[in-house]
Amino acid sequence: MIYFETEIKHTDKTLEALARMQYNLFNAKTKIFWQIASVVLVFIGVLNFSAYWGILVAAAGCYMLTNIYAIPSHTAHQVSDQLKNSGMAYPHSRYRFLENEMEIASLPSGQRDGSLTYADVCKLGEDLQYFYLFRKDSGGYMISKTALGDKSASFRSFIEQKTGLYFSRGIPIVRFIRFLKRKRR
Repeated sequence: MIYFETEIKHTDKTLEALARMQYNLFNAKTKIFWQIASVVLVFIGVLNFSAYWGILVAAAGCYMLTNIYAIPSHTAHQVSDQLKNSGMAYPHSRYRFLENEMEIASLPSGQRDGSLTYADVCKLGEDLQYFYLFRKDSGGYMISKTALGDKSASFRSFIEQKTGLYFSRGIPIVRFIRFLKRKRR
């Protein structure tokens, strides 16, 4: 039985969104270290703003803070460039969510590429536009909330139940609020 079925046609923006969510979920320590180092540099720079080097240190800290997603964005742009240079089209896939697995097919051919059992999903992510399912730190799938329409909430519940995991939004306060809501149930 097919519980949900959806398609995605990747673009530059979807590849970048996937790379950013992957970075949020799998590189939290790196991201936190980067943010702390940035704030420390800004603080040291502000304390020494009267010296020329204080301005440079503060500027370096600000630059680091505004470029937290430089690594995943660069990776996504490299993949996009490789696709464009090779003449290949961006991936276009159909996902069917069955009882024990997600079936993956290439479009427009409809040829089955494989499947992902829910037990193989190691992380779930969510932003305002997509749900993300990751099988490992270097491979994931994204499902458009727009394509799901009014079934987004039931999709979230279905995947959380099947995987035994919860969707992470990557924003600490939102994760904390969801954690409290789950505790009350």
